[in-house]
Amino acid sequence: MPDFVALKAKLGDWLAVDTGRLADSVRGDCINLAMRDLSREHDFWFGETTLAMNLDPLLVQGVPNDFSRPHSLWYRHPTTGKIVFLDQKSKEEFDILFPDTDVVGLPTIYTLWQGSLWFGPALDQTIVATLNYYAVPADLTDAVNTNLFIQYAWEALFFRALVYASKYLIEDPRLPVWEQGARDAELKLIIEHARARHSGGRLVIEEPG
Repeated sequence: MPDFVALKAKLGDWLAVDTGRLADSVRGDCINLAMRDLSREHDFWFGETTLAMNLDPLLVQGVPNDFSRPHSLWYRHPTTGKIVFLDQKSKEEFDILFPDTDVVGLPTIYTLWQGSLWFGPALDQTIVATLNYYAVPADLTDAVNTNLFIQYAWEALFFRALVYASKYLIEDPRLPVWEQGARDAELKLIIEHARARHSGGRLVIEEPG
């Protein structure tokens, strides 16, 4: 399994170019662009993140810097102790249900707007909530040269990075080959994730009678 440094070298090997034609920094950009693309396009487990948040009624709660999209948001009811999952609503639905911020209480819904979480009703007390979300991984560097994505799916990054690099080089005739390799690797990754989420249980056969 290659790390970021090895993957940059592999790009040069496959394209048969040196760092004079394809600079080390450009190779790194191609890999990081590929990782950001795949992270934003799909709900891969490499980007799954859980964050405990102190929600203060006097402050607007911004989303984390690496936030891409939410999965779920919940808190423990301060009186009953039960878990309360908040329903995500569009901004239009939210404004219809809670047009006035002076309606306060324990929230039942939320929306995303201007890079922040908005709650309905508005918070009347500080609570601790858990935000499960999909993150865009931080760019790889020579110093921080691996992450879950590169550990488990380097080939998907590699072929898409080849596409970026070939476009950068302009005249590379193998671009269609790299594009097909990127599609194949991406599809295998999508199928793998779908199977992990929907067919993880063991089949149990019961005989009638």
